Order: sequence, then C-alpha cells, then structure tokens
Amino acid sequence: MPTVINYNRARLNNITNGTVVTLTPATSPLLLLTMGIYVAAPVSFLEIMSSVGFETPDNDTLVTVRVDVDFVTQGASDVFIATPNSQQLTFHTILENLTVGHHVIQLFASTDADIGIDGPVTMSAWVLA
Repeated sequence: MPTVINYNRARLNNITNGTVVTLTPATSPLLLLTMGIYVAAPVSFLEIMSSVGFETPDNDTLVTVRVDVDFVTQGASDVFIATPNSQQLTFHTILENLTVGHHVIQLFASTDADIGIDGPVTMSAWVLA
C-alpha cells in the first residue's frame, strides 16, 4: 500500500458562482494556479487532481485545461461546452519516478471563445512511495 510522503493544494475558490475570471482566446493559455511540492524519494508517484468550473458561454466553445510540472505539459483535458450549459472539468494526472527535489506545478486554461471561469478552481497533489 502506498504511503503519502507529501501533500499540497492550491485554490482560486471553492464554490460555484465564486470569483469570475474571463478566459478569452487572446489571454489563452491563462495561468490559473501555481504550487510547489517536494519529492523526497526517487522511486515515487506524483498524483495531481485538478478541477475547474466554467460559466455558461455565449457561444459554444472548446476549453483545454492542462497541468505543467517543471514547465513541461504532463496532463491535459478538453471539454466542449455548448450553450446553455455550464461545466465542471475534473481530471487526474499521474507521474512516476520524478527526481528528488522541489517541483513546480501549474494549471493553465485556454479556449477558442470567451468564457467565464467561476469555480470551483482547485488543484491537489500527493507524493506517494
């Protein structure tokens, strides 16, 4: 059974209809969250859970959310949001055998049409060995 060696989290907000950040093609990709985590053992797993809530768009849109670790894309997910729907996108990224040391984790979003990000916007990471 894996043991949790380290844990960290970041959030923009925890509620739907919270702070609204407007995502546009001109601002894409938009950095939503940044956090760091320490990997203490060379044989380990880094699991990252990301969640982003979107408002109802004026026009149908494709949104991409990606996770970068040390400035390299390691996970991504696309969602097509059709009017009159809103959407909550949650996905899991798993990495193995990272080098020992501190690592930067960033959450980005991009789109092909204007859309509001209203939450929740969260990211959690666990180092397991």
